[in-house]
Amino acid sequence: VEAPSGRDPAHLLLRGMRTSECAWMQPLPAAAPRGGTAGAAAERRRQADLASLLRWLAHRLLLPLARRVFVASRNTASGGARFYWPRGVWIRLQRLALRRVKRTMLEGLSRDRAATLLGEPGRAIGASRLRLLPKPGASFRPIFDLARPAISKHSLTARRAGGRVARLLLAPVNAQLRHPFVELSRAARLSPGLLGTSLLSLDAVHERWRAFAAERRLRAPGCALHFGSTDLVACYDTIDQR
Repeated sequence: VEAPSGRDPAHLLLRGMRTSECAWMQPLPAAAPRGGTAGAAAERRRQADLASLLRWLAHRLLLPLARRVFVASRNTASGGARFYWPRGVWIRLQRLALRRVKRTMLEGLSRDRAATLLGEPGRAIGASRLRLLPKPGASFRPIFDLARPAISKHSLTARRAGGRVARLLLAPVNAQLRHPFVELSRAARLSPGLLGTSLLSLDAVHERWRAFAAERRLRAPGCALHFGSTDLVACYDTIDQR
């Protein structure tokens, strides 16, 4: 659970509130300003005091409580909308989804074997974090973040002087594949036919679309374009992961 980005949470909490509704913020009759500039300045001070109180409540009480009770996540069909799951429900769903991922997509390694693969020079395969993104229909999409470093745990940790445990920051998979990717990109530039109709970036999609649109305007300027979309059910689940 995160605070609203780019906007002060007090601004959201103040929406629809009036300082006149807070009896404890009302000035004593003898000290009450009599309209004009003094009255407007006093009202701004009361609003600032109320905003400070709400900001303190949001950061010290509401957000910590929400983080303990809920887990915030997005799903594949919600766009930018954020959903809040009760933590107990989320943990149970994640366990079920992770059990299925382990059974169909992953191969278990012992800690010694993992330490060997991650530690041998020239053979490091890198490490990545797994995120399970909810999908419509009570399922999850596994997403491996190949760009961010992963933090090791348990027997893969190193011990500092004095017996304190220091977590190791493991290189991401993309860092290990940087040099092969450069060579493959070079081969694709020299021989574009190797990719067939595949495109490697949104910029390449835009260039291909611009060329198609320009040609169509010349050949059929008055003909409308019709678009269709499709989706493959369980697309990644049908790939042999072995």
